Amino acid sequence: MIEYWEEFLEKYGFKGGEMTPPDARAVRKVLVRVLNMIASRLGSDVRAVVFNRPWMHNGVRVMYHRHVVGLDDTPSQMTLPDDAMQRSLCILNDMDMNGDFDATVHTEVTVDEHELDEILDDIYDWSEEELEKRGKDAGAL
Repeated sequence: MIEYWEEFLEKYGFKGGEMTPPDARAVRKVLVRVLNMIASRLGSDVRAVVFNRPWMHNGVRVMYHRHVVGLDDTPSQMTLPDDAMQRSLCILNDMDMNGDFDATVHTEVTVDEHELDEILDDIYDWSEEELEKRGKDAGAL
């Protein structure tokens, strides 16, 4: 199955947005672009669109809309996938199963060591204060 696809479609996907992987937006962008290219070539009247809903359940959704010539990126009327879009999904799934997308999306993680040290120092100071408070509270009992 296409990576994350079912999660992109569900209102409560990625555990209601709590477990969204760091590469989800990049993967979604590639999948929607390729899916729409295939759907267009198969004559679909439907396009997949990214639908961002920050702080509202799943913030990285994919929805379908009727394709309007000249307004390709503007959702006109939300709908379900037509037969050509369904065939496009099957083709995309076959491409994914063959490993054609394995090297398409790369996520790079960088760490600002100085900022990390400052945060860790703050956490350490806070934890020391908390331990001290708890020690005093335990001694008062």
